[in-house]
Amino acid sequence: MTLPLQILITCAVAIVLGVILGSGAVYVFNRIPAAWLTDYGEEPSEELKDTSSQRVKSVPWKYVFTGLFIALGIYMGVRDISIALPVVIALWLLLLMSIADIKYMIVPDQLIMLLVLLTAMVLYSLSLPGAMEGVKYYLYPDFGRMQEAGIINVIWDALNQAFFTLSVGQGCLLALGSYSSRKRTILGESLWIVGTDTFVALMAGLIIFPACISMGLKPDAGPSLLFNTMLTVFAKMEYGLLVGTAFFLFMFFAAITSVITVFESALAGYADFFGSSRRSSVIINTLLIMLLSVPCVLGFNVWSDVTLMNWNILEIEDFIESN
Repeated sequence: MTLPLQILITCAVAIVLGVILGSGAVYVFNRIPAAWLTDYGEEPSEELKDTSSQRVKSVPWKYVFTGLFIALGIYMGVRDISIALPVVIALWLLLLMSIADIKYMIVPDQLIMLLVLLTAMVLYSLSLPGAMEGVKYYLYPDFGRMQEAGIINVIWDALNQAFFTLSVGQGCLLALGSYSSRKRTILGESLWIVGTDTFVALMAGLIIFPACISMGLKPDAGPSLLFNTMLTVFAKMEYGLLVGTAFFLFMFFAAITSVITVFESALAGYADFFGSSRRSSVIINTLLIMLLSVPCVLGFNVWSDVTLMNWNILEIEDFIESN
């Protein structure tokens, strides 16, 4: 296929996709269940309940969104058509969340800012030389290696990861779900949680793996990937100080929100079991968690030479928690 013909086909596909996504953003948002656009414990307004009303006006927004996605589709398609569709779909979902935040303020502004930051970092990582090899390493399945490891083992590990990342079996869903209003549906909340979790995980992978491959580093370093390999990546990268600061800022907020979620499960369980007040539960559990966090804090420095079966402290903790 000649280059002019390839560009022509790319533009045609981008136009069709842009029209679908631009008009679809308006159509989908206008038909989202009213309860999804309402804060916990609040009754949806009459405007939200009215299926004939337009939450987002078709004119001019469907034309604005269509033009945006056509331009984005052409740009990504010319750069690398293999990743154009996932990137465009991810930005389409981000657009829906942004509309919900701006119009009804149901999504925290901090989350929108973090998702915008994450998206910008993905685009930068994908622009690095050799980044597409990292995308292939990350997303292309290797069925030969799956057979070597055993299909059942791979499926089992995938289920373990899914249960871990969604905090299934850790009590978090039970504790936080008990605070939910009866007006909220389990299905609706599940779709939001699974969708957001999967989106953020995929985007994080699109930052890490292309950057590692581009810098000639192995992306299979396990728990040390974040604190050792990625530091080397940012040190070698142009604008590495800026990108690294943004990356670890995102990781800080991801970690602190995870701590709050897991901590709430421990607080609720402790308070119910011992009948203590929330203040005493917070104090006692904080002290316990600080004490139990010492091995994690010192695992890569003072206690870096402490191993068990050739595993360092963080690898041991990762194995225990994941299994």
